[in-house]
Amino acid sequence: MRDAGIKTDIFIYAKFDPSRIDEASKYNLTLNISSFDDLKALKAHVGNTVKVHLKIDTGMTRLGVPFEQAEAFLQEANQLDTIELEGLYSHFATADEGDLSYANSQLSKFNDVVEISKKLDMSFDFVHCSNSGAILNVQDSRFNMVRTGMLLYGAFPSDEVPQKLPIKPVMTFTAPVVEIRDVKAGTQISYGGVYKTKSDTRIAVIQAGFADGVPRPWYIDGFVKFQNQDFKITGRICMDQLMIDIGSADIKYRR
Repeated sequence: MRDAGIKTDIFIYAKFDPSRIDEASKYNLTLNISSFDDLKALKAHVGNTVKVHLKIDTGMTRLGVPFEQAEAFLQEANQLDTIELEGLYSHFATADEGDLSYANSQLSKFNDVVEISKKLDMSFDFVHCSNSGAILNVQDSRFNMVRTGMLLYGAFPSDEVPQKLPIKPVMTFTAPVVEIRDVKAGTQISYGGVYKTKSDTRIAVIQAGFADGVPRPWYIDGFVKFQNQDFKITGRICMDQLMIDIGSADIKYRR
């Protein structure tokens, strides 16, 4: 992106890689710092200061310094002259659920971390905690920046969040119908015979499978959409094909 002329900030959310500090400095990348080992590596850095966001784990149990060690972490980061402290953040685990008790507990912890930073006279340009679920469900968590995830792609993170935003999917996954079979009631479909037709029907074979990224478990509740109709996936998804029950729908296959 830098080579292409992009000059805006680029924040690397991935786990910090100490072997690439010089690269991050060269391209003016902003780093995610989420452990004491990260700070130790940055302390040894020689060269231009590197912009960082400090991550505190308030309950996601992924990346981030444990909440109980937040004050010591902030103190140590504040003493480094090799970094520019630009951001402070955390991440919600259940903000897209109907029960927000755990999310509110996380928000309370993160508010405590923000207060600790103020007590230490630390200043951050960006304080952020909201993912897509929190943007919709936990308004008090927005601080001065939000991190739009699934919403960015036109999808709600769950069916338990308000869905009044007029979002549209940014992409679709399509595949051709390559064959249509007339089958009798009780016909087994695909591997294992886990699906049997309940009546005489028509089965369409679609040229897409798990090798193309269609998750195998989707045969349980999954469906394929065609002209605003939903057609049940029938039987286990194969490597490069799957089958659907189309009944009497007017669907033709590509010859």
